[in-house]
Amino acid sequence: MSKVTVYIVDYADETTPASTLDGWAMWLYANDPDDGPGETIADGRSFRVAICDVEYHQAFLRNGELDLPETFSFSHETIAVAYGDGLGWSGDDFIVDAAELQSHIEGLDDGDDIWLATMDSRPGDFTATYTFVDGEPVLQPDGWAL
Repeated sequence: MSKVTVYIVDYADETTPASTLDGWAMWLYANDPDDGPGETIADGRSFRVAICDVEYHQAFLRNGELDLPETFSFSHETIAVAYGDGLGWSGDDFIVDAAELQSHIEGLDDGDDIWLATMDSRPGDFTATYTFVDGEPVLQPDGWAL
């Protein structure tokens, strides 16, 4: 599975609350004191955003070796063990090379699968503006489109 994700740079920590502009707009609006921006966001405020292309790859353990799909390589900016196809990953599960990936397959049985996510940022500087349209919060791209 392939998808485009958007992150507000100031809030893209290990627990990212959203991956779409609509999701981010609702998160900013809700301003949950336990899991929100911690402030009321003013209408018209601009945010720097990162646009990333994410691919999910399913691999299987075969005879003690991880059988990686042809679509997978270690040449991406970010690689992580994912929860499943399109389901994201934990900040604790980033991997940098084949040796580190090997540690993630310990405890798997032959035939078990593991999902890997690869992510690359699109080059460029992107901003989006928080505003309201027909009373609903939106995060509008400033001169760019997905």
